[in-house]
Amino acid sequence: MPRLPVQFKHLSIALGILGMSSILLVASLNGGPRKPAASPSATPSPRITPSPTPSPFEASPAETAITLIVLTIAGIVFYFVPTIIAVARKHPSTGSILVINFLLGWICIGWIVALAWSLSAIDTTRTYR
Repeated sequence: MPRLPVQFKHLSIALGILGMSSILLVASLNGGPRKPAASPSATPSPRITPSPTPSPFEASPAETAITLIVLTIAGIVFYFVPTIIAVARKHPSTGSILVINFLLGWICIGWIVALAWSLSAIDTTRTYR
């Protein structure tokens, strides 16, 4: 198996950390674990109103907006990873990779094709126009 350059190892670590942090963030925004619904009983119990202490899982509108902005930016960066790799490697087909990534990246197969193309070998003996 060929060894990856150091840049790609750092990229895969960063993408892994980004993925795990977004999963944890979405889980915390959903309110954490769900409690089972109480079953109706024959005798009604007196209604007790809980104290107005805020839950640690409640987010203000500003926090929600910031979270959505951060997740949107992270999603856009992840969507264009094949193009970013092609630019970083100075791939001669960077423009074509960008077009495939932009137009067909939303289909998983198109994104994988663009990624594979951006990671393909570059012929250094050939001059490109």
